Amino acid sequence: QLDQWHEYHLVCRGPHLVLNVDGRIAAEVEDLDPAQQDFSGILALQLHSGPEMTVQFKDIQIKRLDSSTRE
Repeated sequence: QLDQWHEYHLVCRGPHLVLNVDGRIAAEVEDLDPAQQDFSGILALQLHSGPEMTVQFKDIQIKRLDSSTRE
């Protein structure tokens, strides 16, 4: 739906990542290859597919989770 906002909720705990879109799990992955794991760096919001378009973001929140936090 191009005329409405969608909610993305991404939880990353070590090698385990879960992406929810509008309250539904859209992707879940666990990367167990230590050579590919990098738990620091840049967070980028981008799109690499389809024709040229405008993408907008709002109300972005980032929260560091400790081992006792459940999301």
